[in-house]
Amino acid sequence: MDAATSSKAEKIAKTNGDHNAASQVGDDSNKNRGWPKGKKRYLKAPGAPKQPLSGYVHFLNDRRESLRKEQPDISFADISKKLAGEWSTLGAEEKQRYHEKAEQDKERYNKEFSEYQGTEDYKKHLENIERKEKEAKEGGAPPKKKSKKAEKLAASKAAPPPVDDDSRDESNGLDLPIFTEEFLEFNKAREGELRQLKKQVGEMEEQNAVLGKHVETMKSAIGKLEMETNMQNQNSSLILSHVDALKSAVVQSLKGEVPRGEKEPVTMDNVDQFMRKLHKMLVDKSLPKSEALIGHVRGCFAQLNYPQTSISESLKTEL
Repeated sequence: MDAATSSKAEKIAKTNGDHNAASQVGDDSNKNRGWPKGKKRYLKAPGAPKQPLSGYVHFLNDRRESLRKEQPDISFADISKKLAGEWSTLGAEEKQRYHEKAEQDKERYNKEFSEYQGTEDYKKHLENIERKEKEAKEGGAPPKKKSKKAEKLAASKAAPPPVDDDSRDESNGLDLPIFTEEFLEFNKAREGELRQLKKQVGEMEEQNAVLGKHVETMKSAIGKLEMETNMQNQNSSLILSHVDALKSAVVQSLKGEVPRGEKEPVTMDNVDQFMRKLHKMLVDKSLPKSEALIGHVRGCFAQLNYPQTSISESLKTEL
């Protein structure tokens, strides 16, 4: 830094009542301690070097994209929680590797900042600060707030600000300085995920409404099918009872006699076979018919009390 630039930085610091800031110009060993956590510590001006990152932020940058590839559907909040958990359980050797990376980044920043102090951009930046302070005083406006801002800018621009590697490394979430490139990317990604989640919520609500209508329709259909099933079961029970009554009537009417063409009397065990033969005798014109047997069975069926069903009427008519 040349004498003119140094003089301007000292003048700006003195006009704001901060004598320590003037002593920090050109003295890297006297670092600005006691900055509140989360406050901007680095110069934001055209051509200024990119601020160094802590070991924790380097770890986040290394793992964030790989985690997204492993779990594409994971939300932004879950990514933050998961990476914070991974960092807390990371071994000392692995953490040391990221701390060394942060230290190299800090050295890079200090070197670039020293070079930046000799550029025209830096000189113009200091001149802008001095001009704004002068305009504020000439305008009669209370320069308190602007003076404090200029004081911080002058103090932080005069010498490379300290890099506190561990101040944010052990945090349980993302603790990025505001208005930095990382913060803006972080916020942009979070807003994108929020929009995507809102869209998914809307789609899910529509699907739930459609599925709700389908569920109501299915419940109604199930109720109707259950009623029909009960009716069919009742009809089946009546039909089976009627068939058993017919079988018993045929067996009782024959009273153990052996019909012509049969080898044994009709019983409940072989009455089905006997009725099939009798039905075949009725429908097949080529077979000899026993009119006495047919008449006997017809008389037996005529004495039964038939329920009003189509099956019983068809059997009665056929015989």
